[in-house]
Amino acid sequence: MNEGWHENIDHGEPLIHDWRARQLARLGIPRALAEAVADHVDWHQIAALVRRGCPPRLALQIVMLVSPHQPVPSVPSRSSSCWALTWA
Repeated sequence: MNEGWHENIDHGEPLIHDWRARQLARLGIPRALAEAVADHVDWHQIAALVRRGCPPRLALQIVMLVSPHQPVPSVPSRSSSCWALTWA
């Protein structure tokens, strides 16, 4: 993968959002979390980490940490509204 390449994320297209969320869910990200982050991460980066044996949620955390230019979405959680608890 080209180091300088970044996916252009279109926040206004529901079909693209749904497709990205499905890709993340296929990688093992829970569907609600996949829906929340679909427009904020490059799923290709997460897939590359998962292919190397990284657990899906950890891969998502890593990608979110190394892409600080993306805003962290608020993720609904049954147990708490705290973002950190969503990773557990």
